Amino acid sequence: MRPFYKKVVIDNIKFDSEDEGRYYQLLKERESKGEIKNLEIHKPFLLIPEYFDKLNNKHNALYYEADFVYFDTKDNKKHVVDVKGFEEEHFKIKKKIFEYIYCYDDNNFQYDELEVLTYRKTLNSFVPLKDVKKLMKTKRKQLIEEKNYYKNIVLKQEHQKKIEENKKKREISRLKELNNLLLNGNKLTKQQKNRYFELKEKYPNEILWSIK
Repeated sequence: MRPFYKKVVIDNIKFDSEDEGRYYQLLKERESKGEIKNLEIHKPFLLIPEYFDKLNNKHNALYYEADFVYFDTKDNKKHVVDVKGFEEEHFKIKKKIFEYIYCYDDNNFQYDELEVLTYRKTLNSFVPLKDVKKLMKTKRKQLIEEKNYYKNIVLKQEHQKKIEENKKKREISRLKELNNLLLNGNKLTKQQKNRYFELKEKYPNEILWSIK
C-alpha cells in the first residue's frame, strides 16, 4: 500500500510532501548564501515526444517532472533532484529513460544522474535513497542471520535435551533390569553392582529397591 504524504504549500508553491517542502526551504537558504543558483521547481523534461502509430492512433508525449533543478556553485554542476520516501515502479521507468537521454547521451549530456533523496529524521538530513536501501538490505540480512543464529541455538538445545532424555530412559531401563535380576535372586558382577548403585543414587525415586 502506498504511504500517505501530506501536501504542503510554501511560497504559493504546492509540494507533494512535507519532505519536498523541507528540501525546497533548504535550497532557498543555500540560494540566499550564493551556494546554488538557477533554482527551478517542478521542471518538466520530455522523455518521449507525441507520435502517431501505424494505425494513425495518437499517443501523447511522456514527461518527467523533476522536483528541483539547480546549479551548484561549489561543485560547478547542474543537479536534478527528486525527493521521495520510496520509488514507485513508474518512477523507476521514467528515471531510466531520463538518465538515458539527459545523463548518458553524449549529444545531450546535461546531468550526472537523477538524484533521489530521502529525509531521515534521525539524521535531520537528506541522504541518497539508494544508500538507505543498501543499509536496509544490510540490516535485513543481519536480522535474518541473527534470527538463524538464535534458531540454531534453540535447535541445538532441543537436540541436546532429546539426547539427555534418551540417555535417561536408557539408564532407568538398565537400572530396572539390574533390579529385576536382584529380585529374582541373581548375583550381580562387580561391574553390574557398581553400575546398579551408581544409577540408584542418580535416580532414587524410580523403583522400589530390592537391596540397600
